[in-house]
Amino acid sequence: MDQLRVEAGLSLTKLSTLVPSQESLLLAVLEHHQLFWMQGIQRAAEMVATPRGRLLSVCVFCASGLPTIPIVAAADTLIAASLHVR
Repeated sequence: MDQLRVEAGLSLTKLSTLVPSQESLLLAVLEHHQLFWMQGIQRAAEMVATPRGRLLSVCVFCASGLPTIPIVAAADTLIAASLHVR
């Protein structure tokens, strides 16, 4: 959680208020990823008129992957570490 706190530039108190547990952090990160992919796929499909073009546009979007956002990367690292511990 320290890495996440530093990346976010928050005090431990503020971080604890925003993210009361690792489970809530995991849920927030998963919701963020889901929203990113759903909106991105929708936008990619809407950019082109033909079915083939829509498919290619969606494939290009999916190949681009998630943008690197420091707070998301830090949360992903924390979650991955906690999953390997158990």
